[in-house]
Amino acid sequence: MTFDDFRELISKNTNIPLTEIHEKAVFKDDLEIDSLQMVNLILDLSATYGVELSRITGKGAIDTVGNLFFTLTEEPENENIL
Repeated sequence: MTFDDFRELISKNTNIPLTEIHEKAVFKDDLEIDSLQMVNLILDLSATYGVELSRITGKGAIDTVGNLFFTLTEEPENENIL
């Protein structure tokens, strides 16, 4: 998933113009996305791109467009078990 794909999915789900959806946009304050819309958006992202919901570990991971994109696309850390 590219950042542009991510933005387009947000726009499709929320009817917010792409021009308003940028890396530093805060979902609640800038885009006026409420908690129910956020849940629906995250579920759609998971279904469309197969991302694991368990990657979202706190509010900071979903406060801005950029943070959510990074949270869902970053490579998982390898756990070395000895």
